[in-house]
Amino acid sequence: EQALTAEPEAPYASASRDELAAEVRRAVDGLPELQRAALVMTKFMGLKNREAARILGVPEGTVESRVSGAYKRLRGTLARYLAPY
Repeated sequence: EQALTAEPEAPYASASRDELAAEVRRAVDGLPELQRAALVMTKFMGLKNREAARILGVPEGTVESRVSGAYKRLRGTLARYLAPY
């Protein structure tokens, strides 16, 4: 009979929903202010890019760029919690 060996549990699998939420909040809070504002407006508040651009006084492409940069930083910061692809 072959012995089964357990693979080490990935951090995302062992973290509770509350722990993950806290990590995401910390990561978002740690973003540069301009990226954070664009991300929060478009992804958490549900504003369209053009609405966020108007409020921030920047072109729509700038909002898109800032959101993209925010996602890139968040992927790096939260990499240990992301399931492998």
